[in-house]
Amino acid sequence: MLFSDSKFNCLSMRYLLILVIIFSCAKKENAISPKQLDAIDSISFQLDSLTPDYFHGLELVVLNDQPFLSLLNDLTNTIYYYDVRTSKFNKKLSFKVGGDGLMKGVMTFKHVGSDSILLFGKGRYSYLSDHLGNIINDFALMDLSIRQSPYATSSSPPIIFGDYIYYNSIVWGDYSPEFHPILRYSISKGDVSLANPYPRVYFQEGDWGALPYDYIYQAFDRQNNRIIYSFPNSNVLYERRFGLDSLIEVKQSEFGEKIMPPFESNNYEYDSETWHETLNNLAIFGPVYIDEVSEVILRFYILPVKSNLKSPKRKMKLIKYNLEDLEILNVYDLPDKDYVATNAFFYNSNFYLRKKSGDEDSISFDLFKY
Repeated sequence: MLFSDSKFNCLSMRYLLILVIIFSCAKKENAISPKQLDAIDSISFQLDSLTPDYFHGLELVVLNDQPFLSLLNDLTNTIYYYDVRTSKFNKKLSFKVGGDGLMKGVMTFKHVGSDSILLFGKGRYSYLSDHLGNIINDFALMDLSIRQSPYATSSSPPIIFGDYIYYNSIVWGDYSPEFHPILRYSISKGDVSLANPYPRVYFQEGDWGALPYDYIYQAFDRQNNRIIYSFPNSNVLYERRFGLDSLIEVKQSEFGEKIMPPFESNNYEYDSETWHETLNNLAIFGPVYIDEVSEVILRFYILPVKSNLKSPKRKMKLIKYNLEDLEILNVYDLPDKDYVATNAFFYNSNFYLRKKSGDEDSISFDLFKY
Protein backbone atom coordinates (compact mmCIF):
# COMPACT_ATOMS: atom_id res chain seq x y z
CA MET A 1 0.00 0.00 0.00
CA LEU A 2 1.20 3.52 -0.77
CA PHE A 3 -0.45 4.92 2.37
CA SER A 4 -1.43 3.44 5.66
CA ASP A 5 -5.06 3.90 6.71
CA SER A 6 -4.07 6.46 9.33
CA LYS A 7 -2.01 8.50 6.85
CA PHE A 8 -4.79 8.28 4.26
CA ASN A 9 -7.36 9.46 6.78
CA CYS A 10 -5.10 12.32 7.83
CA LEU A 11 -4.54 13.43 4.23
CA SER A 12 -8.25 13.08 3.47
CA MET A 13 -9.15 15.29 6.39
CA ARG A 14 -6.56 17.84 5.31
CA TYR A 15 -7.91 17.98 1.76
CA LEU A 16 -11.45 18.14 3.09
CA LEU A 17 -10.50 21.05 5.34
CA ILE A 18 -8.89 22.87 2.39
CA LEU A 19 -12.03 22.33 0.28
CA VAL A 20 -14.22 23.65 3.11
CA ILE A 21 -12.05 26.78 3.43
CA ILE A 22 -12.08 27.36 -0.35
CA PHE A 23 -15.85 26.85 -0.51
CA SER A 24 -16.41 29.14 2.49
CA CYS A 25 -14.27 31.90 1.02
CA ALA A 26 -15.99 31.58 -2.34
CA LYS A 27 -19.37 31.67 -0.65
CA LYS A 28 -18.38 34.77 1.33
CA GLU A 29 -17.05 36.46 -1.81
CA ASN A 30 -20.22 35.61 -3.73
CA ALA A 31 -22.33 36.96 -0.87
CA ILE A 32 -20.86 40.44 -1.36
CA SER A 33 -20.29 40.34 -5.12
CA PRO A 34 -21.65 43.62 -6.49
CA LYS A 35 -25.02 43.60 -8.21
CA GLN A 36 -26.09 46.17 -10.75
CA LEU A 37 -28.75 48.49 -9.32
CA ASP A 38 -30.83 50.38 -11.87
CA ALA A 39 -33.21 53.25 -11.24
CA ILE A 40 -36.91 52.38 -11.41
CA ASP A 41 -38.07 55.96 -11.79
CA SER A 42 -37.03 59.59 -11.37
CA ILE A 43 -38.62 62.69 -9.88
CA SER A 44 -37.89 66.42 -10.08
CA PHE A 45 -38.72 69.39 -7.85
CA GLN A 46 -38.92 72.88 -9.28
CA LEU A 47 -36.89 75.59 -7.51
CA ASP A 48 -37.77 79.24 -7.35
CA SER A 49 -35.47 81.94 -8.70
CA LEU A 50 -34.01 82.66 -5.24
CA THR A 51 -32.88 79.10 -4.47
CA PRO A 52 -29.43 77.86 -5.57
CA ASP A 53 -29.11 74.25 -6.73
CA TYR A 54 -26.81 73.13 -3.88
CA PHE A 55 -28.10 71.91 -0.53
CA HIS A 56 -26.38 71.45 2.82
CA GLY A 57 -29.84 70.97 4.34
CA LEU A 58 -32.11 68.34 2.77
CA GLU A 59 -34.41 66.00 4.65
CA LEU A 60 -37.45 63.78 4.18
CA VAL A 61 -39.94 64.63 6.94
CA VAL A 62 -43.50 63.45 7.67
CA LEU A 63 -45.80 66.18 9.02
CA ASN A 64 -49.45 65.42 9.80
CA ASP A 65 -49.07 62.09 7.97
CA GLN A 66 -47.86 63.84 4.82
CA PRO A 67 -44.35 63.16 3.45
CA PHE A 68 -42.33 66.21 2.45
CA LEU A 69 -38.92 66.78 0.96
CA SER A 70 -37.55 69.79 2.85
CA LEU A 71 -34.79 71.89 1.29
CA LEU A 72 -32.83 74.76 2.85
CA ASN A 73 -32.02 77.95 0.97
CA ASP A 74 -29.16 79.16 3.17
CA LEU A 75 -29.03 82.50 1.35
CA THR A 76 -32.52 83.48 2.54
CA ASN A 77 -32.66 81.23 5.65
CA THR A 78 -35.77 79.53 4.28
CA ILE A 79 -36.89 75.89 4.32
CA TYR A 80 -39.03 74.81 1.35
CA TYR A 81 -41.44 71.86 1.63
CA TYR A 82 -42.43 69.72 -1.36
CA ASP A 83 -44.95 66.87 -1.41
CA VAL A 84 -42.86 63.80 -2.28
CA ARG A 85 -45.83 61.99 -3.81
CA THR A 86 -46.59 64.75 -6.34
CA SER A 87 -43.28 66.71 -6.34
CA LYS A 88 -45.38 69.87 -5.93
CA PHE A 89 -44.30 72.81 -3.77
CA ASN A 90 -46.38 73.01 -0.59
CA LYS A 91 -45.06 75.76 1.69
CA LYS A 92 -41.98 77.51 3.01
CA LEU A 93 -40.71 78.53 6.43
CA SER A 94 -38.47 81.58 6.77
CA PHE A 95 -36.34 82.50 9.79
CA LYS A 96 -35.70 86.03 10.95
CA VAL A 97 -32.11 87.21 11.40
CA GLY A 98 -31.34 89.62 14.25
CA GLY A 99 -33.31 90.65 17.32
CA ASP A 100 -35.13 87.63 18.74
CA GLY A 101 -34.25 85.60 15.63
CA LEU A 102 -31.00 84.07 14.40
CA MET A 103 -27.58 85.57 14.97
CA LYS A 104 -26.29 85.17 11.40
CA GLY A 105 -28.35 82.57 9.55
CA VAL A 106 -28.85 78.83 9.03
CA MET A 107 -26.38 76.32 7.58
CA THR A 108 -28.48 73.16 7.98
CA PHE A 109 -31.40 71.76 9.98
CA LYS A 110 -32.94 68.61 11.45
CA HIS A 111 -36.60 68.08 12.30
CA VAL A 112 -37.01 66.88 15.90
CA GLY A 113 -40.27 65.15 16.72
CA SER A 114 -43.45 66.60 15.25
CA ASP A 115 -43.21 70.20 16.44
CA SER A 116 -39.55 71.30 16.57
CA ILE A 117 -36.63 71.94 14.24
CA LEU A 118 -32.99 71.90 15.33
CA LEU A 119 -31.10 74.56 13.35
CA PHE A 120 -27.35 74.67 12.94
CA GLY A 121 -26.49 78.33 12.54
CA LYS A 122 -23.70 80.37 11.11
CA GLY A 123 -21.47 81.80 13.83
CA ARG A 124 -21.28 78.72 16.11
CA TYR A 125 -24.84 78.82 17.34
CA SER A 126 -27.61 76.23 17.25
CA TYR A 127 -31.30 76.93 17.74
CA LEU A 128 -34.49 75.09 18.50
CA SER A 129 -37.41 76.44 16.47
CA ASP A 130 -41.09 75.67 16.18
CA HIS A 131 -42.84 75.16 12.83
CA LEU A 132 -43.79 78.83 12.66
CA GLY A 133 -40.16 79.94 12.66
CA ASN A 134 -40.13 81.14 16.29
CA ILE A 135 -36.87 80.53 18.15
CA ILE A 136 -37.59 78.53 21.31
CA ASN A 137 -34.01 78.17 22.53
CA ASP A 138 -30.44 78.77 21.41
CA PHE A 139 -27.18 76.97 22.16
CA ALA A 140 -23.80 78.72 22.04
CA LEU A 141 -21.15 76.34 20.68
CA MET A 142 -18.33 78.78 21.39
CA ASP A 143 -15.50 77.86 23.75
CA LEU A 144 -12.23 79.72 23.27
CA SER A 145 -10.30 76.79 24.75
CA ILE A 146 -11.61 74.57 21.92
CA ARG A 147 -10.14 75.95 18.71
CA GLN A 148 -12.27 73.90 16.36
CA SER A 149 -15.03 74.75 13.93
CA PRO A 150 -18.23 72.76 14.46
CA TYR A 151 -20.14 71.85 11.33
CA ALA A 152 -23.30 70.05 10.30
CA THR A 153 -24.92 69.07 7.00
CA SER A 154 -27.92 66.94 6.04
CA SER A 155 -25.60 63.92 5.77
CA SER A 156 -23.97 64.75 9.10
CA PRO A 157 -26.81 66.39 11.03
CA PRO A 158 -26.77 67.53 14.66
CA ILE A 159 -28.09 64.62 16.72
CA ILE A 160 -29.78 64.87 20.12
CA PHE A 161 -28.67 61.82 22.09
CA GLY A 162 -29.40 61.75 25.81
CA ASP A 163 -28.30 65.02 27.40
CA TYR A 164 -26.08 65.94 24.46
CA ILE A 165 -26.32 67.34 20.97
CA TYR A 166 -23.56 65.75 18.88
CA TYR A 167 -21.77 67.65 16.12
CA ASN A 168 -18.62 67.20 14.10
CA SER A 169 -15.80 69.73 14.01
CA ILE A 170 -12.61 70.27 12.06
CA VAL A 171 -9.12 71.65 12.20
CA TRP A 172 -8.15 71.02 8.60
CA GLY A 173 -5.58 68.27 8.21
CA ASP A 174 -5.06 67.68 11.94
CA TYR A 175 -5.25 63.92 12.42
CA SER A 176 -3.17 63.63 15.57
CA PRO A 177 -4.49 61.32 18.33
CA GLU A 178 -4.88 64.40 20.54
CA PHE A 179 -7.43 65.95 18.14
CA HIS A 180 -11.05 65.04 18.96
CA PRO A 181 -13.29 65.93 15.99
CA ILE A 182 -16.58 64.90 17.60
CA LEU A 183 -17.96 67.78 19.64
CA ARG A 184 -20.98 67.73 21.94
CA TYR A 185 -23.15 70.29 23.67
CA SER A 186 -24.59 69.47 27.10
CA ILE A 187 -28.22 70.54 27.23
CA SER A 188 -28.35 70.51 31.04
CA LYS A 189 -24.99 72.23 31.65
CA GLY A 190 -24.99 74.52 28.62
CA ASP A 191 -21.36 73.87 27.74
CA VAL A 192 -19.30 72.30 24.97
CA SER A 193 -16.88 69.39 25.31
CA LEU A 194 -14.91 67.08 23.03
CA ALA A 195 -15.89 63.44 22.78
CA ASN A 196 -13.70 61.23 20.59
CA PRO A 197 -10.53 61.12 18.46
CA TYR A 198 -10.34 59.79 14.90
CA PRO A 199 -10.03 55.99 14.48
CA ARG A 200 -6.57 54.41 14.28
CA VAL A 201 -6.71 54.30 10.47
CA TYR A 202 -6.04 58.06 10.40
CA PHE A 203 -2.69 57.66 12.14
CA GLN A 204 -0.83 55.99 9.28
CA GLU A 205 2.43 57.30 7.89
CA GLY A 206 1.69 59.94 5.27
CA ASP A 207 -0.83 62.76 4.83
CA TRP A 208 -4.55 62.65 4.00
CA GLY A 209 -4.74 65.90 2.04
CA ALA A 210 -6.28 68.37 4.50
CA LEU A 211 -9.93 68.34 3.46
CA PRO A 212 -11.88 65.35 2.03
CA TYR A 213 -11.03 62.96 4.85
CA ASP A 214 -11.75 65.53 7.58
CA TYR A 215 -15.51 65.23 7.33
CA ILE A 216 -17.42 62.59 9.28
CA TYR A 217 -20.87 61.29 8.36
CA GLN A 218 -23.36 60.30 11.03
CA ALA A 219 -26.95 59.06 11.30
CA PHE A 220 -29.21 58.34 14.24
CA ASP A 221 -30.52 54.79 14.56
CA ARG A 222 -33.71 55.26 16.59
CA GLN A 223 -34.54 51.58 16.57
CA ASN A 224 -31.34 50.59 18.37
CA ASN A 225 -30.79 53.92 20.16
CA ARG A 226 -27.32 54.64 18.80
CA ILE A 227 -25.41 56.88 16.42
CA ILE A 228 -23.78 55.31 13.36
CA TYR A 229 -20.56 56.90 12.06
CA SER A 230 -18.96 56.61 8.62
CA PHE A 231 -15.36 57.84 8.50
CA PRO A 232 -14.24 58.50 4.89
CA ASN A 233 -11.15 56.29 5.05
CA SER A 234 -12.42 53.57 7.40
CA ASN A 235 -13.44 50.20 5.97
CA VAL A 236 -15.68 49.61 8.98
CA LEU A 237 -18.56 51.51 10.56
CA TYR A 238 -18.49 52.83 14.13
CA GLU A 239 -21.31 53.22 16.61
CA ARG A 240 -22.02 55.21 19.76
CA ARG A 241 -24.13 53.36 22.32
CA PHE A 242 -26.14 55.19 24.97
CA GLY A 243 -24.17 55.67 28.18
CA LEU A 244 -20.79 54.93 26.56
CA ASP A 245 -18.25 57.64 25.76
CA SER A 246 -16.12 55.57 23.40
CA LEU A 247 -16.89 54.69 19.80
CA ILE A 248 -17.28 51.00 19.04
CA GLU A 249 -15.69 49.56 15.91
CA VAL A 250 -18.19 47.27 14.13
CA LYS A 251 -15.82 44.67 12.68
CA GLN A 252 -18.46 42.70 10.78
CA SER A 253 -19.21 45.82 8.71
CA GLU A 254 -15.79 45.75 7.02
CA PHE A 255 -15.72 46.30 3.25
CA GLY A 256 -13.06 46.86 0.63
CA GLU A 257 -9.29 47.20 0.64
CA LYS A 258 -7.48 49.33 3.18
CA ILE A 259 -7.24 52.98 2.13
CA MET A 260 -3.76 54.50 2.43
CA PRO A 261 -2.89 58.21 2.76
CA PRO A 262 -2.62 59.77 -0.72
CA PHE A 263 0.41 61.97 0.09
CA GLU A 264 3.79 61.18 1.64
CA SER A 265 3.78 64.50 3.51
CA ASN A 266 1.92 67.81 3.62
CA ASN A 267 4.32 69.26 1.08
CA TYR A 268 1.68 69.87 -1.59
CA GLU A 269 -0.14 72.84 -3.09
CA TYR A 270 -3.64 72.82 -1.67
CA ASP A 271 -6.46 72.97 -4.25
CA SER A 272 -4.05 72.58 -7.18
CA GLU A 273 -4.71 70.30 -10.17
CA THR A 274 -2.11 67.85 -8.86
CA TRP A 275 -3.74 67.88 -5.42
CA HIS A 276 -7.18 67.12 -6.92
CA GLU A 277 -5.78 64.44 -9.21
CA THR A 278 -4.06 62.67 -6.33
CA LEU A 279 -7.18 62.69 -4.14
CA ASN A 280 -9.52 61.68 -6.96
CA ASN A 281 -7.33 58.64 -7.59
CA LEU A 282 -8.20 57.22 -4.16
CA ALA A 283 -11.36 55.46 -2.99
CA ILE A 284 -13.38 57.14 -0.26
CA PHE A 285 -16.40 56.19 1.85
CA GLY A 286 -19.40 58.50 1.93
CA PRO A 287 -22.61 59.09 3.92
CA VAL A 288 -24.85 56.53 5.59
CA TYR A 289 -28.65 56.45 5.31
CA ILE A 290 -31.04 54.46 7.47
CA ASP A 291 -34.38 52.96 6.43
CA GLU A 292 -36.23 52.05 9.61
CA VAL A 293 -39.07 50.36 7.71
CA SER A 294 -36.96 47.68 6.01
CA GLU A 295 -34.33 47.83 8.79
CA VAL A 296 -31.32 48.39 6.55
CA ILE A 297 -28.57 50.96 6.28
CA LEU A 298 -26.84 52.06 3.07
CA ARG A 299 -23.28 53.38 2.91
CA PHE A 300 -21.63 54.99 -0.10
CA TYR A 301 -18.32 53.73 -1.45
CA ILE A 302 -16.91 56.13 -4.06
CA LEU A 303 -14.42 54.69 -6.53
CA PRO A 304 -11.21 56.32 -7.78
CA VAL A 305 -11.16 58.28 -11.03
CA LYS A 306 -8.34 59.78 -13.09
CA SER A 307 -9.21 63.46 -13.09
CA ASN A 308 -7.77 66.76 -11.91
CA LEU A 309 -11.20 68.39 -11.63
CA LYS A 310 -12.51 69.67 -8.30
CA SER A 311 -15.67 67.56 -8.36
CA PRO A 312 -15.52 64.98 -11.18
CA LYS A 313 -18.10 62.33 -11.88
CA ARG A 314 -17.15 59.16 -10.00
CA LYS A 315 -18.63 55.68 -10.03
CA MET A 316 -20.27 54.66 -6.78
CA LYS A 317 -21.28 51.54 -4.91
CA LEU A 318 -23.88 51.12 -2.19
CA ILE A 319 -23.13 48.79 0.69
CA LYS A 320 -26.29 47.43 2.26
CA TYR A 321 -26.20 46.37 5.94
CA ASN A 322 -28.64 44.74 8.28
CA LEU A 323 -29.54 47.53 10.68
CA GLU A 324 -29.54 45.31 13.77
CA ASP A 325 -26.01 43.85 13.60
CA LEU A 326 -24.53 45.83 10.66
CA GLU A 327 -23.66 42.68 8.72
CA ILE A 328 -23.23 43.24 4.99
CA LEU A 329 -26.24 41.98 3.05
CA ASN A 330 -25.43 43.17 -0.47
CA VAL A 331 -23.21 45.47 -2.49
CA TYR A 332 -24.66 47.37 -5.46
CA ASP A 333 -23.08 49.10 -8.45
CA LEU A 334 -24.92 52.33 -9.19
CA PRO A 335 -25.49 53.50 -12.78
CA ASP A 336 -22.68 55.50 -14.36
CA LYS A 337 -24.26 58.89 -13.68
CA ASP A 338 -23.15 62.02 -11.86
CA TYR A 339 -24.79 61.47 -8.45
CA VAL A 340 -24.58 63.60 -5.29
CA ALA A 341 -24.06 61.18 -2.41
CA THR A 342 -24.77 63.85 0.22
CA ASN A 343 -28.27 64.55 -1.20
CA ALA A 344 -30.32 61.40 -0.66
CA PHE A 345 -33.20 60.05 1.44
CA PHE A 346 -35.55 57.11 1.98
CA TYR A 347 -39.30 57.13 1.43
CA ASN A 348 -41.50 54.01 1.40
CA SER A 349 -38.28 51.97 1.34
CA ASN A 350 -37.34 53.54 -1.99
CA PHE A 351 -33.95 55.21 -2.02
CA TYR A 352 -33.93 58.65 -3.65
CA LEU A 353 -30.51 59.79 -4.88
CA ARG A 354 -29.88 63.19 -6.43
CA LYS A 355 -28.35 63.31 -9.90
CA LYS A 356 -26.76 66.41 -11.40
CA SER A 357 -28.87 67.57 -14.32
CA GLY A 358 -27.32 70.89 -15.32
CA ASP A 359 -30.71 72.53 -14.74
CA GLU A 360 -30.38 75.27 -12.12
CA ASP A 361 -34.16 75.60 -11.83
CA SER A 362 -34.84 72.10 -10.53
CA ILE A 363 -33.42 69.29 -8.44
CA SER A 364 -33.77 65.68 -9.68
CA PHE A 365 -33.59 62.28 -8.01
CA ASP A 366 -33.35 58.70 -9.28
CA LEU A 367 -35.40 56.13 -7.35
CA PHE A 368 -33.96 52.74 -6.44
CA LYS A 369 -35.44 49.52 -5.07
CA TYR A 370 -32.75 47.61 -3.27
